[in-house]
Formats: sequence, C-alpha cells, structure tokens
Amino acid sequence: QSILVSGESGAGKTEATKIIMRYLATIDADGAVASGANGALAGLTERVLQSPPVLEAFGNAQTLRNDNSSRFGKFLKLYYSRSGAQVGAAIDTYLLERSRVVQVPAGEANYHVLYAFAGGLPETERRLREMRAESEYACLPEGCEARPSAAVRAEAWSAVVRALERIGFSAAEVEGLKTSLAATLALTLLQFDASDDDSGIRCAFVLDDEVAARAARALRVAPAELVESLTSRRTILPSGETYVKGLDEVQAADAASALAKAIYGRMFSALVARINVLVGLASPGRGAATAPDADGAFVGLLDIFGFEAFQTDSFEQICSNFANEML
Repeated sequence: QSILVSGESGAGKTEATKIIMRYLATIDADGAVASGANGALAGLTERVLQSPPVLEAFGNAQTLRNDNSSRFGKFLKLYYSRSGAQVGAAIDTYLLERSRVVQVPAGEANYHVLYAFAGGLPETERRLREMRAESEYACLPEGCEARPSAAVRAEAWSAVVRALERIGFSAAEVEGLKTSLAATLALTLLQFDASDDDSGIRCAFVLDDEVAARAARALRVAPAELVESLTSRRTILPSGETYVKGLDEVQAADAASALAKAIYGRMFSALVARINVLVGLASPGRGAATAPDADGAFVGLLDIFGFEAFQTDSFEQICSNFANEML
C-alpha cells in the first residue's frame, strides 16, 4: 500500500507526512509492547522518526508561499514483517533544487541548515573553520523575515546535530557534514575579474587571494590548484596533448557556483544513503532475522515537492511542477 501526499506549496504535505509516520509508529510501538518485542525494533522506530527533521534541515527552505517548503521529493518505504512489526525503512529522494544553494529567488531563503550552520556554530569552531558572519554570505539572504538571534541559530544547529546522533551518525560523520557545509559556503564568497593576456584572450583571476585560500583550506586542497581549476579549462586531445584555455570572469564564477552546488548535492545524497543504512538492512543492533526484504510488505509514503509559480522557474522547479501535474 502507498500513500500519495501532493498539493501546491504550503498545502501541508510535509506536516501530513510526519503525522502519518507518527501514527504508524504509534501503532507499531503498541504492537511491540503487546508482543514483547525487543528494544532494537523500538530503536529503529526512533531512528525512522528522526529522519524527517534531518531531511527538512538539509532539503527544505523558506519560499514566498511556505516557510518550510520541501525543495526535493521523497518516497519513504516502511517495511513490515509478516506479524505486522516495522522492521526497516528506505528513502528515495528526487530532484533536489541545487540551484538554490548559490542563487536564492528574491524574497526567499536558502536551505535551513546553511543558516543554522553559519549562524549557530560555536565561536571556537567558527574561528577554526574561518567562518564569516552569517550576514556576510550573499547566498544567505534574510528571506521574508528578519534574521533571528544567535541563540536561535545555535539551538537550530544543536537540534540538527541531536537528530543526526539519534539516527546513529558518528562524530566523524557529523564532522564530514560540517566540512561539506563549510566548503559550500566558502565557495560562494569567491569573486572574479579578468584581464586580457598577450593574445587578447580574457582570463579570469580571483579578486581576493585570502578568500580563495580559505576556500581551498575548507576543501583541503592547495589554493593554486583550486584557482587553476576554476579559471581555466583543460582539454586532452586525441593525440594525448593537453590544451589549457583560460576562462573569463563570468565562466569562472559559474565554475565556482557549479562546484558549490555539486558539493551540496553529493553531501545530500550521501546523507540520505547513510540514513538508509541506519534505518534499513544494516541497522545497528538488528540481526538478519529481522532485516526487511526489499520485495516484502511495505507502506509507501510519497511526499512530492510542492507546485510553485516563480517569476523565473529553475529547471528543477519546472520538473517538480510537471511531476505534480502528472500525478
């Protein structure tokens, strides 16, 4: 059986999905108590319920029509044993709006986690990661509301970390997410200009070497390698020769944006993959006897992305609108 939750942005799809999950978890918990099931299955239910807040933090944003709009679609499968006990889960995600990472529509906001990270990280860690004030990141506009206090941001970031830990993320895995978030934000600070070389070709250069150095440290690469990769294009000819062409300032800025979007997108995919491990076939504390069969009984929950009508739609939004209309 599957449940399709669709509608325009702000209709309440995400909240409805969470209510359904809590309802199914409550039934499952009542059944577990009645049957004397072990604590491992109870822990599974807790991990499954903690996954929506994490996915919302990394994949939801404030839009003109909704303060918590899902900028991706997800299909959640809750697997059940023959006795009706929940024994696992799996999440498929679709069409994350990566363009929002570097280009936020007017009057809207970026992904929740970027604000929580930029404004809520402890001061000692902020200095260690060479973070700037939240307001200095052009990719983090205020949106429809004034910026909240540092205490609110700190609590939002703590809530994200607590949810990750409850699902089962290790300290090293949380650290990896922090590194990816810091690298994404650092890349959005890069600015470029260009000048003509001896051949009259316009070649880009970074306006601030220190900003480039910070971005390189966030990515854990040499500054020269990062700058070269963003300001030139390397082509290998059939003969084996390498041809390097300089990029102009617009192309270099596009390359930096593409890298920031790619990092965030791959981080999101890795996050979902790890959640699937922790709530699915390889969940800690569960043996093979309780592992769900991928072809077994499940309740499916499709929380489709909301229909939006922006002045200028992104490619991802056009795909989202088309999927809604087809459904």
